[in-house]
Amino acid sequence: MRWHMKFSHLNGQALKQLVLKDMATGFDSLKASDFDKPLKCISCQMTKQKRRSYGRHEKRSKVCYGRHEKHSNVCYERLMSDVCYVGLETTGGNRYFQLAQDEALRYKWCYLLRTKDEASVNVMNLILQLEQKHVIKKFSRDQGKEFINKSLTKFLEEHGIQLLMTNTYTPEENCLVEKLNGNLLNKVRAIRQATGLPTALWG
Repeated sequence: MRWHMKFSHLNGQALKQLVLKDMATGFDSLKASDFDKPLKCISCQMTKQKRRSYGRHEKRSKVCYGRHEKHSNVCYERLMSDVCYVGLETTGGNRYFQLAQDEALRYKWCYLLRTKDEASVNVMNLILQLEQKHVIKKFSRDQGKEFINKSLTKFLEEHGIQLLMTNTYTPEENCLVEKLNGNLLNKVRAIRQATGLPTALWG
């Protein structure tokens, strides 16, 4: 249970893989069989339960982004981003967080935001950094107003990046980053529940 909490309430199967593949130090006293039984974490049970709100498809890779299109297998070829409102203000005055993710590599970037209009600037700065070594071809987003502006549209056009948007009222089509929002908030809630930290320290 100590390692479960140390790795932000990571699930048992993922911890088992860390032990099997020797991906972290300090596991010398543990065996893979130690994680065969389900972890009983009260904080996880209280904070990670959810109702399925979007139907599951047999082949996820062919329905994302509102069109029949396969996922990219080339690192940094397609980026996606989304902004999530938390409703609680941090000590630094932030009420939102923004996630950006590389579709192929699944590498993630997270930004704390005071206002939504900071999101476009973060995307442009991230692309400028990545373009030093990589070729970015596509950027995916939902219909949120934080990404609907002339400066971002012009920036993407000038850099030859295709803009992919979800259909209206179905942000779930931006599936990878939308799911990541929920996973990250689950971890934050579990840590806060287990440690008793004030809500203002969520960010």
